[in-house]
Amino acid sequence: MKDLAVKKESLNVEVLLTTGETLSGKIFVSPVAERHEGRESILDMANNMENFFVLITDDGVYIIHKVALLEIIADTKTEPAEIYFPALVDAKREKVEVHFINGKSEEGYLALLLDPYKSRLLDFMNIEDNFFVIKEGDKICIINKRQVEYVKPVKGE
Repeated sequence: MKDLAVKKESLNVEVLLTTGETLSGKIFVSPVAERHEGRESILDMANNMENFFVLITDDGVYIIHKVALLEIIADTKTEPAEIYFPALVDAKREKVEVHFINGKSEEGYLALLLDPYKSRLLDFMNIEDNFFVIKEGDKICIINKRQVEYVKPVKGE
């Protein structure tokens, strides 16, 4: 049976649910990504076709439906920012406020890696993926678009 096991890497994260509950534990990603070099990112895992993912905490195993997620938070030691904000790519970075349906908000930078003719924040938010990333300091936030009420550019940034 061990031959049937799928190798995964564990990453320490905080999972914020739509109920307001925060769970700290480990999620699992593939050592090989489907659409890019290197390991699967948390964003890849969040946007894959599977509806549920596993989080292991000190309290036990949670099998969480992605619709119930507000966001997944990791630090840049766990999830290197270069995955989302490549230094050599000519990406437009925009600071935004993300306001959730439940009243919570986050602030951080987006990397708009889009076609030059579709590089507006609106174009980015209308991409089909259900999750996107913002970065603030050492914090990476993988945000569930289905739980976003609105996104607002931060003036002067």
